[in-house]
Amino acid sequence: LFFANPTQVPLSTMVAVEGSGVIAFDTQSGRQSPLAGEQQAGRMIARLTLSPGEHALWWVQSEQPVARARSERLEWKSIPLDFSGCEPVEPNVVPLDYCDYFGPATELTNVSTIAADTANWHAQGFNQNLWRVSIQFKRTFVDAKVRKNSGFTLRYPFHVSERLAQSAEIWGLAAAVERPWLYEISCNGIPISQDASQPWFDEDTRLLRIGEAAAQGTNVLELHAPEFHVLAEIMPVVLRGQFRAIPRGNGFLLESVSPWKDGRHWGMEGWPFYPWKVDYRYRFSTLSESLVRVTIPDFGGSAIGVQFDDAPPDWSCQNGRTIELPYSLPAGGHTLRMILCGNLKNLLGPHFHDGLPGAWSWENCPSSQPSGSAYRIESTGLACAPQIEVVPTARL
Repeated sequence: LFFANPTQVPLSTMVAVEGSGVIAFDTQSGRQSPLAGEQQAGRMIARLTLSPGEHALWWVQSEQPVARARSERLEWKSIPLDFSGCEPVEPNVVPLDYCDYFGPATELTNVSTIAADTANWHAQGFNQNLWRVSIQFKRTFVDAKVRKNSGFTLRYPFHVSERLAQSAEIWGLAAAVERPWLYEISCNGIPISQDASQPWFDEDTRLLRIGEAAAQGTNVLELHAPEFHVLAEIMPVVLRGQFRAIPRGNGFLLESVSPWKDGRHWGMEGWPFYPWKVDYRYRFSTLSESLVRVTIPDFGGSAIGVQFDDAPPDWSCQNGRTIELPYSLPAGGHTLRMILCGNLKNLLGPHFHDGLPGAWSWENCPSSQPSGSAYRIESTGLACAPQIEVVPTARL
């Protein structure tokens, strides 16, 4: 449930929802906390308090008290759970959010992409980025006149280790560029073809293969716009591929991949910006046909799926929630998968400010690229193994 207070006065009221509990989400950080309330006839009654302009996101638990009481009367017994490993489902990503800018009568070195974007609009004769503070998609904006000699160039540096450069993994390296058709693109001076580019993330972003041009040491991805266009906003480029992102003196070093250790901290695995799924795999055995339930451990992320054998996963957003299978499992070996989803804030930022997702939060950043360790990343990972319990059906 999503609530908003568009008024200029505080709001406080009681809200009744069908369910056994309510979890409140912080939409900025993804943190979650249970709301205090009162149970009445299968409904949860909790207080909603909103300041002017504030919003709230609630997740309502559907488990009913009667079913929970029956489950608690059973004699559940913990059984061993063997960790088989964990691995990300998608390739790794790292944003290139600092660049060099060369435009009309303006040159800037090692500045944030949002600073370069502001400088470019000024160099083109505009007071500011037109799309940032106005109603979007006006014809007067799209058809705005462009000055002569309005072309500009962006150079995004990135760093590749010797080991990665000499591995086959480097060939799969790709760059996600917004509206690449507005630019002539090269990597280390080698032109990058857009003929085989693939849509990625949104309809205006394309993945361009740059692995053949990448090399050990400092690389430069160059975007040259022959002329300015109002849709040519300067944005971070996202590198995507099989690599680890290791903090260095400025930014990150792309290093070759290695098997994940335990997935407790994605950043320590070399995947700090990764927002998608990681698959944690476990094995367990039942001595006889049994009811099974699992308690989700503490995790950092947006959601987690619990999957037994080949059944569809049961998704949850709550730490500590216990999920009971509605059917029994036969005696023998079984698999348990915990599928943890990250969060897009780690990829999109802002990485140096905790404000709301407005342009001002991205503008609040170091004037030049800091060490990779200075980036603010929400902790993501599975803190420990889940707890699994069984009840033999013969005892029911």
